[in-house]
Amino acid sequence: MLNYIPARYEEQLNDYKYKGSDASLFYKHILSPLAQHVVDNYFPETLAPNTITLIGFQFMLIPHLIILFMFPAVLGGWIPAWLLIITAIGHFLYMIFDNADGKQARKTGNSSPLGLLFDHGCDAMNTFVSGLCVFAALQLGNTMWALVGYLIAFGVFFMATWEEYFVGSLDLPWFNGANEGLVGIILLYIFTAIVGCDFWLKTIGGIQFNHIVVFGFSFIAIPTIISNIRNV
Repeated sequence: MLNYIPARYEEQLNDYKYKGSDASLFYKHILSPLAQHVVDNYFPETLAPNTITLIGFQFMLIPHLIILFMFPAVLGGWIPAWLLIITAIGHFLYMIFDNADGKQARKTGNSSPLGLLFDHGCDAMNTFVSGLCVFAALQLGNTMWALVGYLIAFGVFFMATWEEYFVGSLDLPWFNGANEGLVGIILLYIFTAIVGCDFWLKTIGGIQFNHIVVFGFSFIAIPTIISNIRNV
């Protein structure tokens, strides 16, 4: 495994048991039932859970690569409406597949610590991929504002994992990035497809709209990070 897992931890990996909960109403009433319906009606038992995870990640990666090809050097540029809609659809499909892989694993009896590691590894990479797409749509450019946005995104993901490491359970609050956060990003893409990327460069009171969005991300993220610290 290219020393991704130190040798002293490999034996402990076999004894790991995932524990977690998700208090999100969106997850409970919409996303989880939808993912279960897909697993029960469309996924054959021969489909490996890790394959579902990998396919789900591609829904995020492909739009990102298209945007990267169009604007290789800057987090900005005029992104056409059709690409923003495709990116929004990719995010939604990713959410379904990200929940379906675990349900498929339990359905087929193939749950494993390595499967969880692969799932959360893709989630970690997706934080980077999704961030690039969002900041390009917001026209943040190669600025400190984009860096702050990244620090917020990675900070929330890292602190949730950090809390799980010490507490032994990944417990997501009623409002979290994996559910409501991604829904907000999907709506942002759709809104941007309607009004155009230049909208985010407009100002109100001398402050650009895209900077206000970054402030909003911070306003939501900081209490979540504080909660992670308090729980530990």
